[in-house]
Amino acid sequence: MIEKGINPKIFQTDYQKVSFITILLLNAGLLAIGVGIAILVGGLLELSGVKEDIAYPSSVLIFGGIALFIGFKITMNLVSKQDNNSTKEEE
Repeated sequence: MIEKGINPKIFQTDYQKVSFITILLLNAGLLAIGVGIAILVGGLLELSGVKEDIAYPSSVLIFGGIALFIGFKITMNLVSKQDNNSTKEEE
């Protein structure tokens, strides 16, 4: 396995990557924050004269997408840090 570059620790039960629930909660929390900000921005847009039918859905989609993108980037950083830590432990 070592010759092929496979990490033998993946077969151990105590070796785990970032758990699914951590990623799920992180993204759900960021999405909720994004939707909350979007509702506030949609309200401000409506007060400034933008139609309600346009203000709320567009701001929810924009800020929801931004929140999910931020969640993706944070998840990638967590995974890469954990991979770096696991390779340092092997040395």
